[in-house]
Order: sequence, then C-alpha cells, then structure tokens
Amino acid sequence: MVMKHIRNIGLLVFLILFNTYTYIYGQNPDKLPLDPLVKTGSLDNGIRYYIVNNKNSKGFVDIALVQNTGYKDESKNNIGESIISSRGALSDLPRFMLNSPFSFLKRKSIFPTDNGYVSVSENATIYRFKDIVVAKNNEALDSSLLMIFDIIANSTRLGKRYSTQNQAIIIVGDVDPKAVLNKMDMLALFVVNSYDRNKVIPYTWKEQKKKKIVFKERYSDSLTTISIEYRSQRTPRSLMNTVQYLVSSKFAREFLCLLENRVSLSLHKHNIPYYSLKSDYIASAHSLSDEKLVLNLSLSRRDRDKAISILSSVLSELNYYAASMDDYNDVRQQLRINSTAELNSFAKTNSVYMDRCISSFLSNSPLSSELYNYSYFNNRKIDRKKELSLFNTYISSLIDKDRNLSIYIDDSPSDTLKTRLLELFDKSWELAKEKPNIYPSYEYIASILSKYSKKARLKYSNIEPMTGADMWIFSNGITVIYKKVDDVANSFNYSLLLRTGLAQATDMSNEYRPYLNDLLKFSSIGDLDNYTFRKLLESNTIDMNVKASLTDFTIYGSAQNDKIEVLLNTLIALANDRNIAKRDFEYYRDSEKQQIQALMESSYARELQLDSILRPNISYSKYKRAVKLSYDFIRKSNQFYENIFSKINDGVFIITGNIDKEELKTILSRTLGAFRTEYSSSFRAKMRDDDISGKKILYNMGNKASLDLLFYTSINYTSENYMYLTLASMCLKDAIMQEVTQQGWTGYYSSDFSMFPSESFTLKLFLQAINVDGIPASMQVEANPRKLVKIINNRLAKMSIKAVDEQSFEKYRAILSNSLDRDMTKTKSLHTYLSLRYSYGKDLITNYKERLASLSCSKLNQIISDIINSTLIENVIETVVEENLSKSSIPIKTFPKPAYMRESLDSTGILKLSNKYIN
Repeated sequence: MVMKHIRNIGLLVFLILFNTYTYIYGQNPDKLPLDPLVKTGSLDNGIRYYIVNNKNSKGFVDIALVQNTGYKDESKNNIGESIISSRGALSDLPRFMLNSPFSFLKRKSIFPTDNGYVSVSENATIYRFKDIVVAKNNEALDSSLLMIFDIIANSTRLGKRYSTQNQAIIIVGDVDPKAVLNKMDMLALFVVNSYDRNKVIPYTWKEQKKKKIVFKERYSDSLTTISIEYRSQRTPRSLMNTVQYLVSSKFAREFLCLLENRVSLSLHKHNIPYYSLKSDYIASAHSLSDEKLVLNLSLSRRDRDKAISILSSVLSELNYYAASMDDYNDVRQQLRINSTAELNSFAKTNSVYMDRCISSFLSNSPLSSELYNYSYFNNRKIDRKKELSLFNTYISSLIDKDRNLSIYIDDSPSDTLKTRLLELFDKSWELAKEKPNIYPSYEYIASILSKYSKKARLKYSNIEPMTGADMWIFSNGITVIYKKVDDVANSFNYSLLLRTGLAQATDMSNEYRPYLNDLLKFSSIGDLDNYTFRKLLESNTIDMNVKASLTDFTIYGSAQNDKIEVLLNTLIALANDRNIAKRDFEYYRDSEKQQIQALMESSYARELQLDSILRPNISYSKYKRAVKLSYDFIRKSNQFYENIFSKINDGVFIITGNIDKEELKTILSRTLGAFRTEYSSSFRAKMRDDDISGKKILYNMGNKASLDLLFYTSINYTSENYMYLTLASMCLKDAIMQEVTQQGWTGYYSSDFSMFPSESFTLKLFLQAINVDGIPASMQVEANPRKLVKIINNRLAKMSIKAVDEQSFEKYRAILSNSLDRDMTKTKSLHTYLSLRYSYGKDLITNYKERLASLSCSKLNQIISDIINSTLIENVIETVVEENLSKSSIPIKTFPKPAYMRESLDSTGILKLSNKYIN
C-alpha cells in the first residue's frame, strides 16, 4: 500500500523532478525550448504575436486574436460588455465602411464554425478566422490583418482589461514570418498603447472534501453515461513552461490509460456490455481553472448500478494496491502508440498549432516541439522500478474515496437515487480493499505467434511506376510495395489490401454487411479471446484497423519499426487461426446494439437519412442500421473471412516508413510463406446500381433545425475528372456557405468517389445554425430551414449557367495544386493512391502537375452544371417547437467609433492596399 500523506500534486511533481531528473535543490526546472517553427515576441505597442510557418498547410492561413479578458472581468454596471463588443466588432469597423467585416469575410470564403467567429469565456475572448486563402496572393491575409488591428483599436477604449498588453495575434499557416511581422509592425503604428498593464489571471485552489453526485439532463430512456472526475491543483503559471508540466501530464495520461484498461477488463469479466469508454485529461494548458481527469462510461441504463460498483472497485484497488510493473509496461506501450501517432500527424492542420499558441498566451503553457516532448521521455533511460514507484505515488495522491471526486450521471435528479448510489459506491470501495481482482499482463503474448512463420523466396524486384517505391513479388505471389519516408518516430504505416469486398458476401443480407468491418471487435486467435487479442496488439505498440468496401478489404495501421515481425505474425495468425467465440460475439452484439442506438441520437442519423434516400433499396451501404444479429452471422462472417484470407496474393501489402530495406526483405522472406495463397483472382460481383436522378426533398421533425444537401452524379473516375470534381466541390461549398452564413448558418462538407457498382461522385453538406453570440450583431439567424432551401436553389440555378470566372478558377486550381503537392509527402495519401492503383487500376498522381495545368474554366463550369442538374437530395429537419434562433443571451448596443489615422498619412501603403481589397 502506498502512503497517502502527499495531497499536493504540484509538490509531488516537483519532488518527482528533483528525484528523477537531478535538478539542483532550491532551483526551478529549466524552461523548455521553443519549437523552431514558432516565432514569438511583442510589437512596440505591447501586442503579443505568435507566427508559425506550417508547411503542411500550403495555400492557407489561420488567424486568431486572443484577448486575455472575458465575462468574469465584467463589473455589475457592464454585464454583457464582452459579447456586446465582440459582436459589434464583427458588424461595424471604421475601415470597413463600404463592406462590413462580415461581408468581407463571406466574400473571401472565410466561414464561421458552429460557434461563430468569436467565443467569449470567463477569462478570454477569442476571434478565429480559418482557411484564409493565400494560394495566389496575400490579398485576403493583408485585409484580415487590418481587420484584426481595427478590432484591437476598437476594444482598447473599453478600459484596462483590453489593454494592448492583454491581446495577442496568432498567425499559422503558409506564411513568411519576416514579411508578416513587417506588416504587423506597420499596422501597430495605428494602435496606441493606452495602458501599461499585463493582466495575470489569479488562481486559487479549493479542495473538495466530500464526493458529490450530479445528475445531468436525461437524453435517453435506455442509455446513460457515468463520468468519474478527479480535480487536482493546476501547475503554477511560473512552472508551466518547464519539465514539471510535461511530467504531470505524462502521469495523468498514464493513470487514465490504466484506469480505462482495468474498467474495460472488469466490464468484460462481468459480461456488462458498453458502447463507449473514453478518458479526458483537461490539463493546465486547456483550462485556466483546476486540472481534471475524467473517465466517461456509456452503457445501458439497466447496468448503471453494476457499473458504479465496478468503477468504485477499480479505483479502490488502485488506491490501496497500486499498479504492478506489468500494468505499467502495458500502459507505456499503449501510450507510445498514441504519442507516435500524434508526432507523425502533428501540425497537419493549422488548428493544432493555433490551440497551442492560444494556451501559451493565456496560461504560459510550453511551446516546445512535439518531437522534443516525445524524445524527452522515450529516449531517456530511467530506472523502471523507480518510475513505477513515482507513478504509484502520483496515483495515491490523486485517488480518494471522497476528496475532489465528482460523479456525473445522465438521469433525472432524485435524492433517493443519489443516496442509494453513494452507499453503493462506498460499499464497493470497502469490499475491493478486502478482495482485490488480479489483473493479467499481455506483454508475453507475442512470443506464441512465432509458430506461424514460414519462408517465401523473393522472386522479382522492381520499381513501382507511380510513386517510385520498391516493389517486391515473392514466390507465393504476394506483392509488397515499400516506400521509404522520413519518420522521426521510428515507426511505419502499413496497408494489407485484399481484392475481395462486401459484395462477395452473397449469402448475407444487405443490412448485415457493414458489420463485417468489425472483424477485430469479435475475432479471437487460437486460444486467445477477443479482449486478450486486442491487448496483444496494444502491448506491442501495434495499431490495427479494418476497412471494408464493396470490392476490397483492408487491414491498416502503424507500428514501431522493431515490431514489424510481430505485426506480420499477428496478421498471419488472424488469417489462419481466427475464430469467433460465442461469448465474444454475444458481448459484441449487445454492445453494438447500444452503439447504434446512441448513433441514432446523433448527427449519424442525418447521414443515414441521406443514404437511405440515395439508396432506397439499401442494396449496398457503409452505414450500420439497427438489426438483430443472429448466431447465423457467425457462420456467414467466418465463411466471408475465410474466402478473403485464403488468397492473400490477390492484393498488395503496402509499407511506408524508414525501415532498413535489406532487413525488411529478410523479415518478409522469413514470414510471408505462412499466408495462404491461390492462383485465381477475385471476381468483381455484379450488383445493380439504384436508379436515382432529379431532385428529391424530405422534411422531418426533430429537436434541432438542420439542412443536409447531397449532390450525386455518375462520372468516370479518371485523373482529370478527379481534379475537376475536387474543384467543383470547393466551388459549390463556397457558394452555398456564402448564402447560408448570411442567414446565420454554417456547416461542413465531405466528398467521395464511388467505384462500385458504378463509378460516381457524391458531395454532402451538413448545415446548422450558428451560436448567435459568435456572429455579428447585425445578423439574424433564420429559424426556418425551408427558406434556406429556396435561397440555395436560387443560387444553384445561377451557377448552372455559370459558376466560376477565370480569376476564381485560378484560385481553386492553386489550392488543389498545393493539396496534391502536400499529398506526395503524406503517408496516408500515398496509401490511398497506391490502393486505387492496385485495386482498380486508377492512376491519379502520375504527371499530376501537367494534368492540372491542362484544366479549363469552361470545362469546370460544364461539370458543375452537370452536377447541379443530375441528382440533388435535400433533407430538412424542422424543430418540433419553434425556436427563436436569433435571440442572443446578451442585448446589443453600439459604442462610439475611435479616431483612426487618415490613409493619406499611410507611408507604407498597406492601408491603401488593404482598403482596396476590402471595398
């Protein structure tokens, strides 16, 4: 049992640093190094700036203005001022007279999110403008910067809390930091520093001595969510940018991972199905209040009491008996998968860097690179026993039966229920002290897979023509493509593509087919049950997923370089010694039933509705529907998988990473012979495509108004058409968003090429109202989505005649060119292009620059017209009770405008240039 006398997590972490990382007694930990891609400093008037040249976002820039003040700073005489001023700034700025800020943003296709352009919290006001196009020139960026400085100048008149020292500008994306900083230095001349004050938000830790149960709004009669939340003291601001923050975050994530593992195993052991088990760590960088460690469990309401008992027991066992070395090794391996994935995908979008810079300004959180953070722990040799001891001390200091513990439950409030659940929690806690569970380790399992290895001789070696990768064909017919890519995380990505898909499951009903994607959720290997099999993957840092289309079956994921042979043996075992145990199936079936029910209460239902209209016969669909999975599903799915895994040579194995090529060939030769192969290729099953055309509209009633649009057209999937349809998607999305944002709506879109049963293209837009507190004060939110339908159809009618002019065409083509350039460096994109090449013979990227240059504006207009006039499905959800969507929580009023320097005094010319773009 670990001692319980240390209650201050901040003190604990400092002791960990002192004991583990050899800091000198009496000194604070060293500051973390700044990410070399981040340039930060202050302008002459005190405004803080962060500039990030994100090479992964070529052609786009995101800008944010962060004001270190919110509604918590409002006095009794100016309640609502924060929202009033932010909404007013989006409606009216002195330099945006002929064109309001909103009109400028809409015209430049800078669209709001669900929360609008600005959000106000207790301690911060944040304006965010995403996806500013700089593919052809910097017009939109220059004008957006002018708008930001206008907002700053407009707000400084409101008092000290809007001092320039309390504001920061963050610019992330395809920018030249030096050029952008020069522009901001010029614009800063027109914003005077009124106050010399740098606001620091005070923080006070208040310990909670008794646990509490809080009932939240009840969303479902049959499902519930239980949330266990522990609060802890946040890292002091002075130590946020030090190793202390990294260490406390590391232990917090490890604790939540261990908690998930034990709760999941206990639920399986007691045969309690659930549809979601997720943890959430709200670190000091993510909030200006306490740190929170949360575990969310979603399951059937009838199992609520059992779940409470299990959660209490698991926490009690960790509290009194701590974690074992096996536990800790498993957790470290799991988190290594996650941290590797984060490192490999880090900064692929501007939002990742943007969030980190916002946190850095507000809370002084570290801006060290993800590579540095990853290397700090993974490349450091620390005594495992000592680290485990420190980890257990951290757990013991955090977990308690009462202190700082809150339990949230989706249910109707009831004092009787609250008392009963508290008693159940306490009773289970005490029982676990007397008779703890025994938790197994899974690290040993990999050794039992070596029996599947069998040699295959390398027969042919060539160069893959589309990507320049190495192509190897082995004596049993298996084709391997290896593309070397730089990978700082010492890991690789893989795809095992097999040319047999859901269409070949001819003896299975159409509604059952999507469930065949869940191979890894109910399959076992030999004597290993499904749960143990999945832990095998985690304990060996192997990420494995399944994706089944009508024509193909793909197993894909990533792993550490030193686990390549373990991965191959796992795949061979999955192919040759796979089975579905009755208990595993029943557990999966019951959990999946809950999952589908939960999905039907989410936005998934909207996608399913569109799919049902598009495919009225449901002859082929990737969407799961609520069906009763009978035991016959076991037999039919086993037969389907047997057919797939009997001919591994009928496909291609793609590997991208930085593995030694000769070593990889040796490992492949040593193992690939254990796969079963045949000399006959899979046939493409014949299926009838649903005959849909014209316009279809459907009205439904719901709790929240929405409008979903689906464009569908039959078209050959060629490289040229792929490019034209990508451009058409951008154009249609921008045009529709320009119309709906004017009505206080926004949304997102997705596009997809289908290869089977016929080649076709689908574009979907999902639209909903914006949070009114995040939009301009002058804007009203349209409550009736039917009016939006008319507005959109009028715009589409005009677009069917002419949608794009030459200038817009060149802008969209530049965006696509940048996207394709980026794809050539992204592992995920390379796997997609190679899969299309070796499944359907579609080469989309060879000589893509020449093909892109040959596109024409007139042909794009014709394709857009064909899309509009082909098939359009409109799914309208109207509210059961009429909503006043345009009502803000705060009344709107105006303020006098500040004086600005005349354009005639603008020696730099940037105001004149920006005003030209604005007006």
